[in-house]
Amino acid sequence: MRAWATTAAALLAGVWVGGCRVKTVTPAPGMMPAAGMLRRCERIPLSMHLQLRRYTLLRAKVSNDFYPMNLLGAKQVDRLVSCLYARKSLKWRRVGYAEIPQARPYRSPNVSGDGRRIIYEQPDVDDDENASPRAYDHDRRTYRVVIHHVGDARTFVLDRYSSVAGLGAASFWRHDGEAVAITTSRLRDGAACWELVVLDAYGHTLLDSSHLPALAGLTYIAFSPDGGRIAALRPAGAAGDGSAGGMLVEIDILKRTIRLAGTITANAAGRCNGRFDRLVRWDGDGQCSARP
Repeated sequence: MRAWATTAAALLAGVWVGGCRVKTVTPAPGMMPAAGMLRRCERIPLSMHLQLRRYTLLRAKVSNDFYPMNLLGAKQVDRLVSCLYARKSLKWRRVGYAEIPQARPYRSPNVSGDGRRIIYEQPDVDDDENASPRAYDHDRRTYRVVIHHVGDARTFVLDRYSSVAGLGAASFWRHDGEAVAITTSRLRDGAACWELVVLDAYGHTLLDSSHLPALAGLTYIAFSPDGGRIAALRPAGAAGDGSAGGMLVEIDILKRTIRLAGTITANAAGRCNGRFDRLVRWDGDGQCSARP
């Protein structure tokens, strides 16, 4: 009977182990069974060494005393804070709370090429919150940018930055994993300002708007093949998401210079399906231009 119940719970919970993702639904911890609250966990492998677990809260029509049969008809009522896990030997250990909006199985731009370094947003969770804190927006919860190294289990918290963003699915990390470029928000003169920032693997700032003011308002696209330059977009239109195209610019990291490299039209932006790196062409000298 117990074996049947376990099998039924796995099937009804929506477990998928044949692909990259695994989804399970169990009674929500810390809540009375009569409430019928369930927690769905989606495990997303970011690399061989890192895994993101996304949680959502479901409400069943009947008590959890009838679990797993009460899974049928349960509906999502809230989203919980996700957690990052790292592999140590054969076990997964919890790193901490994490938000990685662009996470995809083995295709997360937040992860370095070797799969051992990751940059993400860490939400602040108060000690008096329960074991399943709600996922609030940036206007209701403080976020900090964090870099984690799997090998030595070191975490570097960057208090001055609050978000990790980028256009499309181009990698945030340089090919050697020693530098990372992001579009982030920081307070400047009492107001939030979007800018492009280049950091080393330990969170030290290599380039930001204090070094090069023209980085304000830019969104990251891609590193050059040699890693010495960055292609970025100054979006046109009020949305600022690149959907209306904009000016393609090239930043030389070492020289701390910026130049106009072309224009990305709204039609081209619409055709790229979010992959703005496909609109950039690099020549033999490491300079970029917009593809026709």
